[in-house]
Amino acid sequence: MQHGWYHGSNYSADDTKALLQDLGQVIMTTHVKPNPESKAMVTSNKALGPHTDHHKASLILWHCLQQSLSGGESRLIDSRTILSQMTQHEISELKKIELKEHKVFPDDCESQPMLEATSNGHYRIYYSFWLATQNRPEAFDKFRRLSEHTPSISIRMNPNDILIIDNRRMLHGRGSIEEGSNRHLIRYWIQTK
Repeated sequence: MQHGWYHGSNYSADDTKALLQDLGQVIMTTHVKPNPESKAMVTSNKALGPHTDHHKASLILWHCLQQSLSGGESRLIDSRTILSQMTQHEISELKKIELKEHKVFPDDCESQPMLEATSNGHYRIYYSFWLATQNRPEAFDKFRRLSEHTPSISIRMNPNDILIIDNRRMLHGRGSIEEGSNRHLIRYWIQTK
């Protein structure tokens, strides 16, 4: 995954299970199906803006079982593209930002840093604009604007397709899904070995 993502076709349930074992430890499995009664964004029909998932998920893998007739395309944005449009001062400001944690696991902290430097000179990102506190620097708002206006990679998954992303590099979102859709993906959060 040199570019932070991979899209493949013709993966059976057994193929996907074998791949997951090679990638690392699955820490959560979620059936992603539209549910008008649900308040969770992942199961809504609404479009989802660019974000990352839980910080413990190094990778995210989606396996498509059924796709909607229209909409529901995955949208990917490389955070490196966004950060390349920001000054060093702005990046320094982003490194000071703590975002609320997705409270999922018993040992989850209250917050996580938005950016952390890695040993290879890049940054590990944790980002969801709705998890930001009221007091945030202008650099955060610039990052948000750039994330909404930077061209995304659009992928429409078909049944038996998989999509894998580096959750610590790639922002992902989704187009809106038609009402009454039977779209069904299985999402796996993976901790790498």
